[in-house]
Amino acid sequence: MNSHSGKRYTAASTQSTRGTYRSASQTRRTTSTRSSGNRPSSTGPQRTSRPPVKKKRRPVLRFLCSATVCLAVLVLGVFCVYSYYYGMLNFSDGKFTFSGPQGGEDDFIHQGSQVSGEMGSLIEQMNSDVAQYDIISSSDVTNILLLGVDDRDDGYSARTDTMLLVSICNKTNKIYLTSFMRDTWVYIPGYGYSRMNAANAWGGPQLVMDTIEENFKIHVDRYVMVNFMTFVDVVNSVGGVEIEVTDAEVGYLNEYVRTYRAEFEDYEEQVPGGVERITGAGTYNMNGVQALAYCRIRYVGDDFERTNRQRKVIGAIFTKAKGLNLAEISGMVEVLFPQVMTNITSMEVLGMCFNVGTYLSYDLMSQRVPADGTWYNLTTSGGAQVIGIDLNANIQMLRNSIYADN
Repeated sequence: MNSHSGKRYTAASTQSTRGTYRSASQTRRTTSTRSSGNRPSSTGPQRTSRPPVKKKRRPVLRFLCSATVCLAVLVLGVFCVYSYYYGMLNFSDGKFTFSGPQGGEDDFIHQGSQVSGEMGSLIEQMNSDVAQYDIISSSDVTNILLLGVDDRDDGYSARTDTMLLVSICNKTNKIYLTSFMRDTWVYIPGYGYSRMNAANAWGGPQLVMDTIEENFKIHVDRYVMVNFMTFVDVVNSVGGVEIEVTDAEVGYLNEYVRTYRAEFEDYEEQVPGGVERITGAGTYNMNGVQALAYCRIRYVGDDFERTNRQRKVIGAIFTKAKGLNLAEISGMVEVLFPQVMTNITSMEVLGMCFNVGTYLSYDLMSQRVPADGTWYNLTTSGGAQVIGIDLNANIQMLRNSIYADN
């Protein structure tokens, strides 16, 4: 009984054990299949490989790369051309030391001179409150002082025959040419009262700019200085300028021409078609020497009319420049830049070059300091004749024109 039941137990145990082994084997096979996933068997059929996919062309990317390269070449070319032209300029901060009066004119007044008489006292009293004004400036206005010196060799310490403020007003789309009368009686910082044209001799262009700021309360920190030979070359480079001459001016103009022409071997061929003789009143296409002679006329009218002639010629050059092509502008620059002294920075010159087309479209306006009705004839303690000026009235004039929208 016990033995039989034991056999049954043993058999049952064996059967159970075999079932267990079978179950484990099945488990291993199932686990192996799950862990392998869809991975093909090393002994099974191999999956066929796909043919290589051709890369799609990207025309936009290729265009951008080409455009970038072209732009880089263009920028490099512009930089090289710009560096070439800017390298022609004579850069100076405008601070020169006084080297004494030059030339034989009697209009040099030493520092410490005073005006005399009741009118002199009235002018001093009238201008006693100009300190109330702040110096005005604006990012929309660029003031450049153009100085012309009466020295055909190296006049960078000479007195200025021309003081012309060029104001580029981007809000009003105007360019103002403001002449400052050289005989104007003003305070020159560090030296006292004198004629305005003495400032350059005492301290260079920087002192002229300081004098304008001190007396007229407008910001000026850039200048361009040329001598008369430069002026002649610029007029010739644009093919001459159209100027109307009166009967009274003809004789003096030709006298100056005779004085200057000896210094120019190419006088007869300065402009296309040769020199047009000035024989009487009328409109003429003047070459450089004739235009210079016209600007220097001093005995027809007064010094006010002389500055008006200067502005007329500058305006005529501006008008002629509007019609020049790129090659002609390049030629004018090559003539002008080597003869110019300035403190305009390279980046400022670059900005002006990019905007030259815009500037040529601006309206050109002309005015003078002192304005009509704001000046008086005065005599200094040394007997020199000078121009007394109502500074308040002229400060307001400059603000109402140059800074009209500021």
